[in-house]
Amino acid sequence: MFIKVKKSCAILIAMMLLAAVISPLPIQAVNVSETTADLRVIEGTTNQPNQHVTIVADEKLVETKSDANKKFTYTFPKSPVGTIAVYQRNSDGFDQVIQMIERSEPKPQMKPAAPQEVTYLGMIDNEFVFITHPTHTIHATYEGRAKEGMGTLRIPKNQADSVSVYVSSPEKASTPIRTYKEIAAKTDIIRLDAAPHETLRVSGTTLPYVKVVVKIGYDEKIVQADGTGKFDFPFKGWEIRAYQEQGYSIQPAHLMNKMLGGIHGFTIPAFKATPDRPLFIIEESFTQFRGVTFPDAVILIDGDGCGISYEQGQFDCYYPQNDRVDRMLTIEKDGQTIFTKQVKVKRKVETIKFETQSFDLAEARLIGKATPNQKFVVAYSDPKVGNAQVRVQAKSDEAGNIVFSLPRLYGLNYMVSYLDEYNYSHPKVELRAEDNRPAPIPNFKLESDCMVIGIPPFHYPNKTISFETKIRKVGRTFDC
Repeated sequence: MFIKVKKSCAILIAMMLLAAVISPLPIQAVNVSETTADLRVIEGTTNQPNQHVTIVADEKLVETKSDANKKFTYTFPKSPVGTIAVYQRNSDGFDQVIQMIERSEPKPQMKPAAPQEVTYLGMIDNEFVFITHPTHTIHATYEGRAKEGMGTLRIPKNQADSVSVYVSSPEKASTPIRTYKEIAAKTDIIRLDAAPHETLRVSGTTLPYVKVVVKIGYDEKIVQADGTGKFDFPFKGWEIRAYQEQGYSIQPAHLMNKMLGGIHGFTIPAFKATPDRPLFIIEESFTQFRGVTFPDAVILIDGDGCGISYEQGQFDCYYPQNDRVDRMLTIEKDGQTIFTKQVKVKRKVETIKFETQSFDLAEARLIGKATPNQKFVVAYSDPKVGNAQVRVQAKSDEAGNIVFSLPRLYGLNYMVSYLDEYNYSHPKVELRAEDNRPAPIPNFKLESDCMVIGIPPFHYPNKTISFETKIRKVGRTFDC
């Protein structure tokens, strides 16, 4: 039996096809709260109750669900930083961005300190010099004028030989006003517990909040004493020249280059290798090994030459890279092994492999085969919410299998990169998140003397496609 499409039905089919692409309404009333006191917590609302929520933070993907009141919350072990992407899964099964958040590393909270009497350092360069806690403010009045400074205050001397000063804290507490007269700066104000190179610590006492400077060659390190005048920090920076005798000094920062004294000078003897102590390590990293040993010693990596020590015993061994991470460093002197150590070496990037096994967008998973026991990261940007890069990290197992769980997104480019020992990214594979689902199968059915042709709803990101029309038999006068 033949059928024909009535002209009005043909027009109807065309109109239905145009109307079949239905864009959903924008998500309303969804948000991520940024007022929570606990920075480990990501919380907010979805536009429907019991809705699937995906969060990507710290290169990890986690999932949760909103409750009957449309609220969701997830607590990370520590406060996530960088780009945080939060998605809700809409009724079509796709993830839709709720919000992109950028968070910086939380700053350590300084314990509030009660203001205490200012430390008056005396006259330096014809100025009254005062110091206090770095977050406290010094207020001064002199010669009918007022001046203030946070942590430090210098008052040029004109006519008056005194300054009235008090200190206030951010908590609005303050010290009584006190007057300070012109006096010469004190120089001998540092008391060390011991010679720093003997204990590898710089510790001792000085006046409250005085800054202490350690100078080794051209290198300087400055540390501030606390409110009691105590200071204690590691003695570093001398190791790079351990093969030779070195001098260093410690003095108050406000007296540097003033030729006023207050300098404590020391000498570090050069390291000399002995049978009991054949090596001093200057630096050990994934790319090199530096140290001091016997002169003319041979440095080997897995039996291959990596360098010879100089006249004073110093050497640099820059590791040759291959496909191995665990290597053996050996030092030989006159044909005898005097030192061995297993070292971790940066792997040659070209030896790292990654192959895509499947990219199942419906399951939101990227499955690959890679070099075993290596870290990889998938990075993408969603132009609908700016160009912030979102990253998801995974590690291959002993057999090289690797699985990335991803948000369910389409129409984006994904870059798979290898993360080396320094967490630098090396691109390996670029993928496009195209829709690889099979097309819907049309439905055919008879209703009375009409054939109904339809396509079931098929969901794409931000749109849904559906279609249905009816065709009457030839000779029938009624419309379907």
